[in-house]
Amino acid sequence: TILHINDHHSHLDAETTTLALKDAAGASKSVTVELGGFARVSAAIEALAAGKPNVLKLHAGDALTGDLYFTQSEGQADAALMNTVCFDAFTLGNHEFDGADAGLVKFIDYLHAGACKTPVLSANVKPAVGTALAARVADYTIIERGGQQVGVPALGDVGVGAQARLECVLAVEGVDRVRRVLRDPAGLRGEVGGQLDQRQPRVERRVE
Repeated sequence: TILHINDHHSHLDAETTTLALKDAAGASKSVTVELGGFARVSAAIEALAAGKPNVLKLHAGDALTGDLYFTQSEGQADAALMNTVCFDAFTLGNHEFDGADAGLVKFIDYLHAGACKTPVLSANVKPAVGTALAARVADYTIIERGGQQVGVPALGDVGVGAQARLECVLAVEGVDRVRRVLRDPAGLRGEVGGQLDQRQPRVERRVE
């Protein structure tokens, strides 16, 4: 079972919205409802994972930017609530770089301050060798579930067009690297996430 979210953009509190709904008589009524909030996300993932032994919990990026929580805490609040889920992997979205490399390093350190130590992944982000960011971002991770090793390569959402075509190449290379690392490739599945240029094909490879 794969449970995943993306693009929560520091919207940690529940919010309200007003809907125009029709009652039984067909008359339009304005109804204010509460929706969202990371507490609901965490509770929903916990409920969906209950009783399932082989769950992967993934965050596909853009955790940051979009609410005062990010402005005030620089990702610390996001990291604290993400750790209530304890994601098995997190890939970088473009908004993870809104605070430049130093801001991303700070966020990853907040994320790793707890017990989860969620791997931060992106095969198409190549920080300079020896930098603080290079030590914190990997191309892939390998997770064991039900006695099987599962390779999880990842791509960050960093562009479209020519960059998207490059991402497609890196996706296949990333899956190949995971395949070489795994002793038993049975069940390895590589999927490319992120919002690539819609003209580019989705890249997927299954290793039999």
